Amino acid sequence: MKRERQRDLILSVSIANLCFPEVWRRLLFTSRAVVPAYSSADYLAAILNVLLVGTMFFLILDLGRRSASALVQIASRYAPLVVLLIPLNYFREHYLDDYGSSPSVAWGQAQILLGAVSAVILAYWIRRWHRKILAITEVICLGSFPLVVLTFSQAGWRAVSSSFPSSLADRRAPLPSSARKPTTRVLWLLFDEMDQRLTFSERPTSLRLPEIDRLHNEALSASEAYPPAATTVVSMPALMTGKPVTASRLAGRNQMVVTFAGGTQEVDWSSQDNVFSEARQAGFRTALVGWYLPYCRVIPAAFTSCFWQPSDAPASGQSLTAAMWRQICYSLPWEAKRDHIFAYFSILEHAQIVANDPELDLVLVHWPIPHAPAIYDRRAGRFRFVSHNRDWYLDNLALVDRTVGQLRRAMEASGLWDQTTILLTSDHSWRWSANLDGKTDPRVPLILKLARHKEPLYYARPFETLLLHDLLLALLRGELTDPNSVARWLDQRAHPASKGD
Repeated sequence: MKRERQRDLILSVSIANLCFPEVWRRLLFTSRAVVPAYSSADYLAAILNVLLVGTMFFLILDLGRRSASALVQIASRYAPLVVLLIPLNYFREHYLDDYGSSPSVAWGQAQILLGAVSAVILAYWIRRWHRKILAITEVICLGSFPLVVLTFSQAGWRAVSSSFPSSLADRRAPLPSSARKPTTRVLWLLFDEMDQRLTFSERPTSLRLPEIDRLHNEALSASEAYPPAATTVVSMPALMTGKPVTASRLAGRNQMVVTFAGGTQEVDWSSQDNVFSEARQAGFRTALVGWYLPYCRVIPAAFTSCFWQPSDAPASGQSLTAAMWRQICYSLPWEAKRDHIFAYFSILEHAQIVANDPELDLVLVHWPIPHAPAIYDRRAGRFRFVSHNRDWYLDNLALVDRTVGQLRRAMEASGLWDQTTILLTSDHSWRWSANLDGKTDPRVPLILKLARHKEPLYYARPFETLLLHDLLLALLRGELTDPNSVARWLDQRAHPASKGD
């Protein structure tokens, strides 16, 4: 009897550990270079959650052994088999489905059919070979006990050695001694994965973007702008340095290395001049509100003010019980969307601050939309956690439009909208657009509203957005004062971009 209870205890803790795959992924297997450091409470909460759930399973198994009820005995014996569905479903969601893509109708129907067939086959197997299946399940759970040792030891070590980071809120760095007033202030709005084709060229009739259209009709609008890369991690260093980048990676908590075109050697991004560091050296005040990449860590000297919002769960910095509850919520299917909505509102809050600060001269806001996951319902005009329409990307585009309008109204109220040059663009187009309508297009939107100008100008010559580095500096220096001067500037530097890039 004592051996059986020891076996049940090991089995229960192993099962409980398998119930928290997302927790362990975030705490132990997500690069600490792209998320804030978790606190000791986060790691201790994970251990306590596993022990708490393990205790619950142990009591269920013990009850089954002691009960005279056949129903209770069967329920306790099948508990491990049912619980294994949690890690299996997690594997399906993260490795068989790509949340960034729009599932085709055929694939969605195939998944439903496959699920139904699998359920029938599983029910048949359980009915016919339930003893063998239960035995195999128990062996799998018992065999996973080394994972408990691994996760607990790593979590325990990090709980002892980790310290919660300082606030990610905006911080001010000393101004250069040559600080001066620019001819115009520039606000660079970069919407991650915003697609030129679906926003303008081939916009579906069901999608209305009144705020973007309004901005488009009072600015220079380029229809043939090509980004430097198809991923954020490569495109952003290229846009900010003005040099083509072939590879980029996070090499540590405070370091990002890049490989420039024509070279093979990795160089530290912070050692390279970028549009913000050059603007600061010229005496201008710079600010960034960023998403995904840890800008404030890897190139902190480039900014007078910097705020970074990670793409993963925000650092908790909360009590042990609050951290435990937060981790339990990770198993909910809508938790990734809740994190993304949190990131959106965090960026929006800080964007409104810097956009309405007249002391800042060059500001970049890197938004987490219309990038996946789906978080908005354009028909209802509200955020959503559960539903997932096939055309979710269009919903997120509508949220971009709503955001532009909200930011515009705030800046109009402060009197800074007309006094500010607004640049709206993206780091890359929507990579999964073929799943929506069978088409792909690398172009990104580019709208440039110059301060004190409202006349529209449509620019159709192809060019690479690597030019933005020089363009932003020229705008700050007052070298370009109207849409026609910008068009002439682009004509002198633009060259046909390859659509295969």
